[in-house]
Amino acid sequence: MNDAPLLEVTGLKTWFPVRRGLFRKLTGYVRAVDGVDFRVERGQTLALVGESGSGKTTVGRSIVRLIEPESGSIRFAGREILGLDERALFPVRRQLQMVFQDPMTSLNPRLRVLDLVAEGLDSFGLAKNRSERRDRVVEVLRRVKLSPDHLTRFPHEFSGGQRQRLGIARALAVEPALIVCDEAVSALDVSIQAQILNLLADLQAEFGVAYLFITHDLSVVRHLAHQVAVMHEGKIVEINDTAQLFDAPQHPYTRTLLSAVLSLEPRARLERSRTAALSL
Repeated sequence: MNDAPLLEVTGLKTWFPVRRGLFRKLTGYVRAVDGVDFRVERGQTLALVGESGSGKTTVGRSIVRLIEPESGSIRFAGREILGLDERALFPVRRQLQMVFQDPMTSLNPRLRVLDLVAEGLDSFGLAKNRSERRDRVVEVLRRVKLSPDHLTRFPHEFSGGQRQRLGIARALAVEPALIVCDEAVSALDVSIQAQILNLLADLQAEFGVAYLFITHDLSVVRHLAHQVAVMHEGKIVEINDTAQLFDAPQHPYTRTLLSAVLSLEPRARLERSRTAALSL
């Protein structure tokens, strides 16, 4: 049995150059991520929480190599992936998928659902023929609670929550080990957030997929995450099991975030109760 973490990040730094003047002279760096360490266990969820500008989204994009880090180590399934070129990284991408905040910017508006969800299947050659391709898309649509009747529709014909389900379906279709969810519910209202969070939990229980769940809102991860890492000004200031972090936060910044959660929680509970009642 493999006891090593699925993802282990050590000393990760992602800096952006600052250039000024007519000749764009380098004058310094924005240290968006400045020495971050964490790990994601197989089949579990680590929530990476922080305010806007804390560096959490940059961490997610650095891990999937949409942004190139300055330095550090990213070990995925026991393999160092930070130094891999695109050719060597290609097979890793199947196991390391991402769901974005706004599905309209990540879903090709010209593609119908069948082709959208099948993008990964096509890229990695996972379907032997058109019939198997369609069958796999239909199956993953069912898993995210969308109808096979939607195969010929375009993204703009769906609601925000349905589009996010499409984004999850596209990631799930290639059977990844880890999905980076970058503010995946922040653009949705509270009732739809609850539905998507429940869906993610169900998929994790069924398929054993792990999540790095990036959010600015601690309240949405309380019942999803196994651990929470709190990020502030490019650094992780606290990391702990979810229950312990909520019950006994150690860092002043964590306590500030939690105070905001507690003030909003009665309203959120009411919304979730209404959603549960409507689903009965």
